[in-house]
Amino acid sequence: MMKHLISTLLFVFAPMLSLQVLAQGTWLAPCDLTLSEDRSTIYLIERESYELRAVSIRQDTPAKTLALPEQPHAIVSHPSAKVLIAAGSAKGFIYLVDETMTTVERTYPVGHTPSAIAVSSDGQRMFVANRFDDSVSVVEFASGEVLQTIPVLREPVSLAVAAGKLWVANLLPSGRADKGDTYSEISVIDLESLELSANIKLPNGATSLGNLCASPEGDFIYATHILARYQVPTTQLDRGWMNTNALSVIDAVNGSLVNTVLLDEPQRGAANPGALTVTDDGKHIAVAIEGTHELMMIDREVMHQNLAAVAAGNPHRETIDHAQQVPFDLSFLSGYRERIALPGNGPRGIATAPERIYTVMQYSDQLITIDTATDQASSLDLNPELTMSAAEVGEAAFHDASFCFQQWQSCASCHPGQGRVDALNWDLLNDGMGNPKQTKSLLLAHATPPVMISGIRDDYTIANRAGFRHIQFVIPPEGRLKAVDAYVASLTPVPSPYLVNGELSDAAQRGRSLFEKARCSHCHSGSAFTNLNSYDVGTGGIHQDDNTPLDTPTLIEVWRTAPYLKDGRAATIQDVLTTFNPEDQHGRTSDLNEQELNDLAEYILSL
Repeated sequence: MMKHLISTLLFVFAPMLSLQVLAQGTWLAPCDLTLSEDRSTIYLIERESYELRAVSIRQDTPAKTLALPEQPHAIVSHPSAKVLIAAGSAKGFIYLVDETMTTVERTYPVGHTPSAIAVSSDGQRMFVANRFDDSVSVVEFASGEVLQTIPVLREPVSLAVAAGKLWVANLLPSGRADKGDTYSEISVIDLESLELSANIKLPNGATSLGNLCASPEGDFIYATHILARYQVPTTQLDRGWMNTNALSVIDAVNGSLVNTVLLDEPQRGAANPGALTVTDDGKHIAVAIEGTHELMMIDREVMHQNLAAVAAGNPHRETIDHAQQVPFDLSFLSGYRERIALPGNGPRGIATAPERIYTVMQYSDQLITIDTATDQASSLDLNPELTMSAAEVGEAAFHDASFCFQQWQSCASCHPGQGRVDALNWDLLNDGMGNPKQTKSLLLAHATPPVMISGIRDDYTIANRAGFRHIQFVIPPEGRLKAVDAYVASLTPVPSPYLVNGELSDAAQRGRSLFEKARCSHCHSGSAFTNLNSYDVGTGGIHQDDNTPLDTPTLIEVWRTAPYLKDGRAATIQDVLTTFNPEDQHGRTSDLNEQELNDLAEYILSL
């Protein structure tokens, strides 16, 4: 108990960011990369400059750049010696660029915010994860025809092809958050029927799925994600009491979860694992650790041997008696995992070649080469004149776990997707204990005080500082805090997927009138759809602060923040309007028929 109290009171002081802060930024923000089919060229995309860049691996020719029409999100190579780039937001596209880098050769319209691309083994089909449509598009490469649009679960962000199936990483959990376990899932699509065949459950607390990759033989799928310990109060960080960071192993042939191993060490987190790959020789799994700016190398053969032994009932190092204990063991990878410090900040994307691994550093505009024979990392500066605005420096700090106590988490661990939600209930120390609440989106936090579900903080700057103190157990320098303030204030809404060509649908237009009739506008008023007051809306039940007034949240981008109400008991907006509104305390909806309720929900979800 004394150890826990000491951990609760422990704070560390973080170093300042080394990046220069200027009024106007020139940040490139490289966010993904791929190798050409002949392994001679690295293609990388730059989020902020809207560019594709080609770099010769031998650096015997100058780098080339090509301006893109929309903001890029992901890139892959195609067998035809071309590259495919996912770009855009509400109107998403795949761009085909040939090896000459002279122009966008072809444009394929897809869905809302395409976030990942995979290509069939014969190159005839493309699979595109449409993040905010919660779907996957199957596109014929030759004609550009969308052959099928397949619904998946929630925010698909990564794809892999193996064993005759397409594997889809859903970023966030779906459904209620107050009953039983809460976890993200991997959707499985049969490539012959082009139908969803299964959803594979990850362990309780799995959220923020990062990336998927297949083993060279196609018999395993590997997935990076956070494994949150959200069911205990956030009294400490020591030894992974809040967020741990994990790698899940899927049997691709049988379609089942083998197990989940922790990437962290007992007193040193590996925060925010992202892109991963299997090295060319098949011996190692390489993982980009975004929050601590490292590359992790895991001996794949030893890991599988140990997982098989535990599954057969053999104890592991006298610390594990059965396979169910593996996701809680911070030493399972000990002795066959290596952490390589990378120059720069924020590795995104990963590619492998014989004896080489490549990644890009999003927050320092660098291309990194790791020599796997020596584990030495070298850097190519993509932007020698790099300067960043205060908000851009704040984004880097928001995603940086290197100054957190024991490096377990960053702000983005609970607020993935540019300051949004992780779909979990947390019992934070911000407002006492014993009252778990949903993670709130930070969008418009600067414009809608007070802050937090309970309104415990007067404004977002106070909440930001309390978050570092009570969640990361750190007191950053004021310059870093002001940069994070600027980043939070810079967040802008994403257009709702419920809009039709940017406008309200017919149903949503009917719902707009019902919004007034049901008196929703009494509390959700003004341009931000909140009157900034607190109310008891009858959502109490089991926690110590039930039936106390709660802050009226903005409805802007509410389509993105499920589940709803204080403890996530409402899986849908319809549940908010009906099941959890029995006495019309949360809008006068009892006299609305089913069609009217659906129209009202459509309008709310279009905001």
